[in-house]
Amino acid sequence: MTAHDPSTTLLTAVETLAPVIRHHADEAERQRQLPLPVVQALTDAGLFRMCVPRALGGLEVPPLTFYRVVEAVARLDGSTGWCTFIGGSDGLVGASLAPHIAAELFGRDPRVVLAGSVAPAGTATVVEGGYRVSGRWPRAAASIAPGCLAAVTSWTGTSRA
Repeated sequence: MTAHDPSTTLLTAVETLAPVIRHHADEAERQRQLPLPVVQALTDAGLFRMCVPRALGGLEVPPLTFYRVVEAVARLDGSTGWCTFIGGSDGLVGASLAPHIAAELFGRDPRVVLAGSVAPAGTATVVEGGYRVSGRWPRAAASIAPGCLAAVTSWTGTSRA
């Protein structure tokens, strides 16, 4: 563990969150989504910022720390562990984005959580001023909190890049 590795803090936070996660586990199963108190607790503990670069206000934890924290949450409730994995790994998306886009997504609001689908169920068409995205995505993993929605599409036309 290094000076920049918040493993102990995160694992202690998971222990502190255990009563909230367990209390809402049956409700999460019935609703097929995490209840808001669980989402808020995970967000407040920084679990959704684990893979966001420090330069953007994230924790930028080593992979082993990330997996240990997710494993600890999953021991409490599998669904909450899954959502922690999906929401906590959001910051990895930033590595494939232009720096100004990554800053827009992750640097302005520390409570943002990305949600999305990697199934290319829609299309993106180049239009004046940007793109028109259309389609229907039946599932959006981690659509558990206010944030941004990301979806994989196929392209029509030519890229603006």
